[in-house]
Amino acid sequence: MKQSIFLAAGALAAVLAGTAPAGAVFLTFQGGLAQEASWRAAAGTTAIETFEALPQGTNISALPLLGVSFDELAPGRFPAVYVHGVNNTPSGRRQLGNMPSGFPNEPAFQFSDIEMRVLSGQVITAVGYWNGDPQGPMVATVFDALDNLLGSVSAAVNAGGGNTFAGFVSDVPIARVHFEGQTGDGFNHIDDLQTNVRAAAVPEPVSLGLLGLGLVGLGIARRRRMR
Repeated sequence: MKQSIFLAAGALAAVLAGTAPAGAVFLTFQGGLAQEASWRAAAGTTAIETFEALPQGTNISALPLLGVSFDELAPGRFPAVYVHGVNNTPSGRRQLGNMPSGFPNEPAFQFSDIEMRVLSGQVITAVGYWNGDPQGPMVATVFDALDNLLGSVSAAVNAGGGNTFAGFVSDVPIARVHFEGQTGDGFNHIDDLQTNVRAAAVPEPVSLGLLGLGLVGLGIARRRRMR
């Protein structure tokens, strides 16, 4: 009950501060497996990428099943699969990092942000992830299609070495999620990325019956004008 009150108060404060669209609700979930389960219940049907089936160093420009793409870290180079030294997330050691080579050996990418965008034709209102980096928290800042700030959530470091979940549910469709790179040792990584992606609704075409009625109406109006 207290959490709900704090969340509602936070959403109201964001609106009053002009950082969220009027009436927007942005609920956050932070913790372990129990909080992940709560997030999934609130998010509805979700899709997940564990990165376990991908070789180290695989550059990822998009995850179509999750309805998202990633900005380049440099021309032709994207966030990539990194194999962490310990298994500190639910799915395993393979995670998504800001290291195009898959190794923390390129100073040019240290402290790089990971920018995630919703693919055209897709709607997402919930995102969840695990912090795989024991060096610092992984903060996600969320924006809508007009680049209004909807809110942020942080997957903190805990005694287990970064094994912490964070997620959010918004009543406004999101367009972009910014994963902050200025944390820890600068070589950052997340795991078990999840969204509640669904296809955007397509307006139904005008039915033949309605079209026929429209043509009849035009014919009647024309005859009346000719009299």
